[in-house]
Amino acid sequence: MFREGQILKNSSRFLVVNNYGIGNIFILFPLLQSIKKKHENFYFYLTYHPSLYEQPIYRSLKKIGFIDGIPPLWRRFRNDDHDKIINFCLNVGIETVLNLRIEAPENDIDYFSFEKKANNCSISCYSCHQCLKERNRNENISDILFKSIQKLDSHLPLPMYNWLTEVVTCKASFDKAIVLCTSASKRKKRWSEEKWISLVSELRVICLNQIVIMSGKRDEELTEAKNIYYNLRKKFSNIFLMQGLSIENYLEVIKAARFVITMDSFSSHAAAALEKKQIIIFLSTDGYIWRPGGSKIYSLALSEISLMCKNMRSNGTCNNYYNDEGGKTRCGEGVDVNSVLNLFKKNFFKEKYRNS
Repeated sequence: MFREGQILKNSSRFLVVNNYGIGNIFILFPLLQSIKKKHENFYFYLTYHPSLYEQPIYRSLKKIGFIDGIPPLWRRFRNDDHDKIINFCLNVGIETVLNLRIEAPENDIDYFSFEKKANNCSISCYSCHQCLKERNRNENISDILFKSIQKLDSHLPLPMYNWLTEVVTCKASFDKAIVLCTSASKRKKRWSEEKWISLVSELRVICLNQIVIMSGKRDEELTEAKNIYYNLRKKFSNIFLMQGLSIENYLEVIKAARFVITMDSFSSHAAAALEKKQIIIFLSTDGYIWRPGGSKIYSLALSEISLMCKNMRSNGTCNNYYNDEGGKTRCGEGVDVNSVLNLFKKNFFKEKYRNS
């Protein structure tokens, strides 16, 4: 075992285990960069998301030095995978496993048996459980993770949450467009097709900017985005559908945008890292926890149904989020079209006037 303040002095190679989503990886990068600014000789190996592995953006991130490798290891410390993780650590020379999964101890049971096995092999382990438990209402996920890392070294420089601005180029063909990111990992995190169609119909009354609809690669997300697009194309012009993009191309479209409207997803954290004005729609997750770190150039559209949910975990996700209980999209009833439209009017035209 180790004292918290000593771990960075005793280790130089780390395996970082985080939550499954791509957005979680994007939350982590500025925090790892903060450590590397002070400790240039450190090596970080990050458990990967299949969508990120071997993508051009991965090579870009490796090149600028955030991460040194992405081993194909499972991220949830399942008992069946303990030996794989430990063998990888021993083969590569990893001294410490950082568990940054944003889970309360009671929802991360397998980690503790892994920790015992790892310690027996002289591999240290550290988790963010305590900082999540001590979280105050004003702290988001980035704050919790940085506080956890500060316990390892209290003199780390502050993270640069706009880290993507120097990595991603612009997609000029969609310069100044309004980009709608309709996808999210779970159906319960996505707005209905009808609400997107209604919102765009209202947007067309008040602005003439190009509107770009983007979706993820899952079949149901592709189908939803196509339904939205083809319905709108019957009534309006200057609307585009972008699907099947690599992560790097996806980011290029967001960087070119004047304004972004997105679900709680990787897109919201990417837009924040690109310093884009945006509205983030939170349905089955707590937006106060999962909002992006750093700059506050975004607005939150929050579901009051979700915020009052008795099944909400301390990490800001509902127990029903992981199963099919509670109806198809009940939390989505807490965010209506007018709420998002009013946020858009307030923020878009103020930004447009400032830049004119």
